[in-house]
Amino acid sequence: MRAAGSVLHDFYVSAENIFEIVAREIDGGLPSGDQWQRELLKQMTLSVEEVRPPLLSRETASKLDEFRAFRHVFRNAYGFNLSSDRLAELLNKFPHAAGCLQKEAHSFIETMLEIMPGGRPGRIRG
Repeated sequence: MRAAGSVLHDFYVSAENIFEIVAREIDGGLPSGDQWQRELLKQMTLSVEEVRPPLLSRETASKLDEFRAFRHVFRNAYGFNLSSDRLAELLNKFPHAAGCLQKEAHSFIETMLEIMPGGRPGRIRG
């Protein structure tokens, strides 16, 4: 259970790293406060007028929010007291959530390349 939980934890941490880069480099900063991780995920569903489109749909953000919440539990439980039922549920949802994230991130990158000054410098390999 610990190993499976670690995979799910790392999945969300990786996604959140992408969100942090977008927030810092494009949006101008990270949210603050006790719920900054939740706010960051929500921020990725918003369009920033004349700057960027949403990175995520609300549906994908909702899927990812389950992994964000699990990440918090995993970190605080240190692998102990993990619910095998909850872990199995998230493992079943993982491929779809990861696919949605990948598809929307690629779409975001493609759109950003189109709207960036100087145009499209090259193709993204995916």
